[in-house]
Amino acid sequence: MDVLFTGELSHHEVLAAVEKGQHVILCGHTNTERGFLKILQKRLQNDIDHQVGPSKVHVDISNYDKDPIEII
Repeated sequence: MDVLFTGELSHHEVLAAVEKGQHVILCGHTNTERGFLKILQKRLQNDIDHQVGPSKVHVDISNYDKDPIEII
Protein backbone atom coordinates (compact mmCIF):
# COMPACT_ATOMS: atom_id res chain seq x y z
CA MET A 1 0.00 0.00 0.00
CA ASP A 2 1.39 3.38 -1.01
CA VAL A 3 -1.35 5.70 0.28
CA LEU A 4 -3.76 5.17 3.15
CA PHE A 5 -6.93 7.30 3.16
CA THR A 6 -8.58 7.09 6.55
CA GLY A 7 -10.88 8.97 8.85
CA GLU A 8 -8.81 8.43 11.93
CA LEU A 9 -5.39 7.18 13.06
CA SER A 10 -3.44 7.68 16.22
CA HIS A 11 -0.19 9.61 16.20
CA HIS A 12 1.78 6.38 16.61
CA GLU A 13 -0.11 4.63 13.80
CA VAL A 14 0.78 7.50 11.47
CA LEU A 15 4.42 7.30 12.50
CA ALA A 16 4.47 3.54 11.90
CA ALA A 17 3.00 3.98 8.40
CA VAL A 18 5.48 6.71 7.51
CA GLU A 19 8.33 4.53 8.78
CA LYS A 20 7.20 1.84 6.29
CA GLY A 21 7.37 4.40 3.47
CA GLN A 22 3.60 4.80 3.23
CA HIS A 23 1.74 8.05 2.82
CA VAL A 24 -1.23 8.84 5.06
CA ILE A 25 -4.11 11.18 4.31
CA LEU A 26 -6.32 11.81 7.34
CA CYS A 27 -9.76 12.84 6.12
CA GLY A 28 -11.38 13.43 9.49
CA HIS A 29 -13.57 10.89 11.26
CA THR A 30 -16.88 12.73 11.21
CA ASN A 31 -16.38 14.16 7.73
CA THR A 32 -15.84 10.74 6.16
CA GLU A 33 -19.14 9.52 7.64
CA ARG A 34 -21.29 12.41 6.38
CA GLY A 35 -21.38 11.17 2.79
CA PHE A 36 -22.96 7.92 3.97
CA LEU A 37 -25.72 9.48 6.09
CA LYS A 38 -28.32 9.74 3.30
CA ILE A 39 -27.65 6.14 2.26
CA LEU A 40 -27.94 4.99 5.87
CA GLN A 41 -31.14 7.02 6.33
CA LYS A 42 -32.75 5.31 3.32
CA ARG A 43 -31.67 1.83 4.46
CA LEU A 44 -32.92 2.39 8.00
CA GLN A 45 -36.20 3.83 6.75
CA ASN A 46 -36.75 0.83 4.44
CA ASP A 47 -35.97 -1.63 7.25
CA ILE A 48 -38.29 0.14 9.68
CA ASP A 49 -41.07 0.37 7.08
CA HIS A 50 -40.85 -3.39 6.49
CA GLN A 51 -40.78 -4.20 10.21
CA VAL A 52 -43.15 -1.65 11.71
CA GLY A 53 -45.09 -0.40 8.72
CA PRO A 54 -44.82 2.68 6.49
CA SER A 55 -45.32 6.12 8.07
CA LYS A 56 -45.07 4.80 11.66
CA VAL A 57 -41.49 6.00 12.22
CA HIS A 58 -39.54 8.63 10.27
CA VAL A 59 -35.73 8.63 10.09
CA ASP A 60 -34.20 12.13 9.90
CA ILE A 61 -30.66 13.41 9.54
CA SER A 62 -29.90 16.15 12.04
CA ASN A 63 -29.53 19.65 10.66
CA TYR A 64 -27.31 20.52 13.62
CA ASP A 65 -24.67 17.83 13.11
CA LYS A 66 -21.26 19.26 12.32
CA ASP A 67 -17.60 18.48 12.69
CA PRO A 68 -16.72 19.14 16.34
CA ILE A 69 -13.27 20.37 15.32
CA GLU A 70 -13.25 23.91 13.97
CA ILE A 71 -10.28 25.69 12.43
CA ILE A 72 -10.48 29.39 13.21
